[in-house]
Amino acid sequence: MSSLQRSSAAPDIPTVAESGLPGFEALTWFGMFVPAGTPQPIVDRLNAEVKKSLASADVRAKLEQQGLTAGGGTSAELKAYMRLEVPKWAGLLRNANIRAE
Repeated sequence: MSSLQRSSAAPDIPTVAESGLPGFEALTWFGMFVPAGTPQPIVDRLNAEVKKSLASADVRAKLEQQGLTAGGGTSAELKAYMRLEVPKWAGLLRNANIRAE
């Protein structure tokens, strides 16, 4: 388990952080992106519809069957998250000398 919290699907399996690598976190996540310059009312409407979908018991059940946890936040939260994630993973790729082919 590469998140900081144990999975509800396998609560007896310790996380990587619990297993000896404190602070280790590598999450799988999904976000919806739109072209730069998309009017904020459209962004807000898309966000509201996605959140509405993720609140559905049926959608949540289908995601959980695949080992996923429904989230959902604001466009500002996604932007802030990306500002943390992009440099973290870019640095890791640079340090490991991993290049696109």
